[in-house]
Amino acid sequence: GTQISCFSPSSFSWRQAAFVDSYCWAAVQQKDSLQSDSGNLQLWLHKFFPYILLLFAILLYLPPLFWRFAAAPHLCSDLKFIMEELDKAYNRAIETARSIHNLNLRDAACPVPGVNENTGQSLWEIPESHFKYPIVEQYLKTKKHSNNLIINYISCRLLTLTIILLACVYLGYYFSLSSLSDEFVCSIKSGILRNDSTVPDQFQCKLIAVGIFQLLSFINLVVYVLLTPVVVYTLFVPFRQKTDVLKVYEILPTFDVLNFKSEGYNDLSLYNLFLEENVSELKSYKCLKVLENIKSSGEGIDPMVLLNNLGMIRMDAVDGKAAMSAEMMEEKEGSQTTELKAELCEKIWSNSFKASPERRNSGRCLQKWFLPAQGNPNVAVTRHFASPAPSWGLSPSLMAFPLLLSFLS
Repeated sequence: GTQISCFSPSSFSWRQAAFVDSYCWAAVQQKDSLQSDSGNLQLWLHKFFPYILLLFAILLYLPPLFWRFAAAPHLCSDLKFIMEELDKAYNRAIETARSIHNLNLRDAACPVPGVNENTGQSLWEIPESHFKYPIVEQYLKTKKHSNNLIINYISCRLLTLTIILLACVYLGYYFSLSSLSDEFVCSIKSGILRNDSTVPDQFQCKLIAVGIFQLLSFINLVVYVLLTPVVVYTLFVPFRQKTDVLKVYEILPTFDVLNFKSEGYNDLSLYNLFLEENVSELKSYKCLKVLENIKSSGEGIDPMVLLNNLGMIRMDAVDGKAAMSAEMMEEKEGSQTTELKAELCEKIWSNSFKASPERRNSGRCLQKWFLPAQGNPNVAVTRHFASPAPSWGLSPSLMAFPLLLSFLS
């Protein structure tokens, strides 16, 4: 709606009054046509107040937009790689503990020293791969000497803080002036109206939206003032150098004890921060946290024994593998064997019993006799294989059918 109201004479028509409002609204930014009670106050601040608020909103959106397209893709891919490698390090530690446990059992079961040494040597060839240096550890060490990501992070935070401070200064200045400069005097005598005696020399006008703008400026000022400490906190939060997430993984035998704390700002401090925020995505963190609590309780429990017991927990989903149980594998193999036998039965019946209905009936009896029993698809009922073949007038292919079924089963 209209944001200005000028008091025109009663002799003016509504078109003339609308012209006065439009002329004075356009002349707000011109000092020559206006006279304000407050003297040198800038009335154009009221006219452009909504656009200045929109400008600040766009400027505040630029740092997150830059971070999203310049730094976020690289950071997300690195975090995904780091979390996957941490889970894999946990799985390798469990496999190592299980291999050591199996080796100890075999050493106890072998009384001959020579056999014991050969068995231990053959067993250690496989678990040696579990003691390989975790690549995630070496990758995190390289981030101590990298500053690209932290520079982008600090630049975005400093730019956001600068924009918020400028917005606070502008809103505070506007709020202090809004109650003094909402009324002014406007003259429309210019051009052909300069010598028109029916037109008054001055019109009293008022900016009716100033009260709303004053309320909006106060609300935005309060919001920006409250956001300032938050932005300052996010600017200094990487300086905490908190490494609780990585500290838990030092309990693993394949994870070397390193000082992950870095001096000053670098990319490693930022990775530690985001790992802490996304710790719920680490499936192995909770298990290792339990081990750390048990170890710190002072009960003298070996972590390798606990890792061996944790091997009962399936972590196949961590590596992206959908494990299939042994029962499902046996059921699948049994169903495939049954389907193959049924297809062979159908082919033999179609070749041997095309002409005689009696032979078809006898073939169905033979199918029931030699197909696997219900509920146990892997065990074929092969009774009477040693007995003479029944005198049903069967073809040679059907006579060989029991031998074929015994071979398939």
